[in-house]
Amino acid sequence: MTTPYKPLGQILFGVSVAAAYAILMMYHIVFGLFFALFAVCILRGIYITVSQMAIPTGVPVPVAKNL
Repeated sequence: MTTPYKPLGQILFGVSVAAAYAILMMYHIVFGLFFALFAVCILRGIYITVSQMAIPTGVPVPVAKNL
């Protein structure tokens, strides 16, 4: 999933991309919209990955024994 499906999430995603694009435009970065979208998607992916790792699965991990 690259973009959120709830309306509030979509609005926050769009505002985040717009803010990043505005910052890149202030510094006259070429292809700023691409870089803004890329950065927001990377940060979103990191956030989703970290938040999923924090959720316990309830399945114990087997421990390998030294033979």
